[in-house]
Amino acid sequence: MTPYRKGGYPGYYSRLTHGARSRVVGLGTASVHTAQLIEGWVAQLRADRRFDVIDGVLDRTFTLPDAYDHRHALDEWIRAQTEVDLDPLVDEWDGRGKRARSAVYVRQVRALIPKGQRFPITRFRRREIASFLEQLGCADPTRNRYKAALSQFAQWLIRHELIDANPVRDAGTFSEHVPRTEHLSPADAQRLVAALDGEVRVAAALMANGLEWSAVAPLRRADIDLEARTIEAKGLKTRFRRRTIEITEAWTFPTIEACCKTLLPAAHVVTISERQALDAQTAACVRLELPRQRLHDWRHTYAITALRRGDDHQRIKRQLGHSPHSTLLYKVYGVYIAEFATNSATSAKTRREVRRAK
Repeated sequence: MTPYRKGGYPGYYSRLTHGARSRVVGLGTASVHTAQLIEGWVAQLRADRRFDVIDGVLDRTFTLPDAYDHRHALDEWIRAQTEVDLDPLVDEWDGRGKRARSAVYVRQVRALIPKGQRFPITRFRRREIASFLEQLGCADPTRNRYKAALSQFAQWLIRHELIDANPVRDAGTFSEHVPRTEHLSPADAQRLVAALDGEVRVAAALMANGLEWSAVAPLRRADIDLEARTIEAKGLKTRFRRRTIEITEAWTFPTIEACCKTLLPAAHVVTISERQALDAQTAACVRLELPRQRLHDWRHTYAITALRRGDDHQRIKRQLGHSPHSTLLYKVYGVYIAEFATNSATSAKTRREVRRAK
């Protein structure tokens, strides 16, 4: 191995061989002195029988100049270069969760494992993950969302036998905010919808029946059955968000019906953006002196109204797109269930009526 220059190319090159294998490699320097030092180092590698380094260069796993630059911690560096790289595996995983794929999961995992940068699997451990979560510039509930995404990726790695245990599980626990349940009374909900115009009014009327914006946006005229008063919702979050809901709030039906009569079957019911709908709704809340409502708050208004009038809990879950076995209804609205359960089979009022009937 003797360094030499190629005509028209900067820097020095050399031919590296091992057994029957041979390849011309760049030495990454225009200094003859440095090239000679690299040549001497390769000779020492041969004497020490460090063929793992030579084979790594021949296999294009890494370059000879990079190996030379890390010669003082060569074993550790070689391990990092030859270990499984998580960067391409994030794309292969593609955000698979328990029920569906999530682009948000991919974005959150990419905050730890940047695309195009080598990330050895040995770095995917509890200490580094905990440090990453703690240094995120966000509130604790958002940290929990990042942790959930990383945990789903770790489960995928376990299924493919790349790791044996989930290092995310013990990487720290962060607090959650008290669930937001900002809602309107039925009278105020009707006032707000009446104060809106056009598609904003239609969108609010639809959401007052338990729909989320991600189900309202793709809704087409053919998805609404005016005779049966049902809507085929195509929500995205889980498979239960694709469901058939009823138009349970009778006061919203005239608005929905009037809109549908002007549309062809394939037409979108709402064509405005989420931001346009929110801005118009916020302005109406200000005019009516109502608390500021997010679009998502219509789901709270629906759920609490339905609980107040004694609707079946499974029916409410179906309207909201929750799993039949989900406890979310009770976690978020448990206090309202206790407040409005005066007609339940176990309430004191019901027990007194049963005793009188006997």
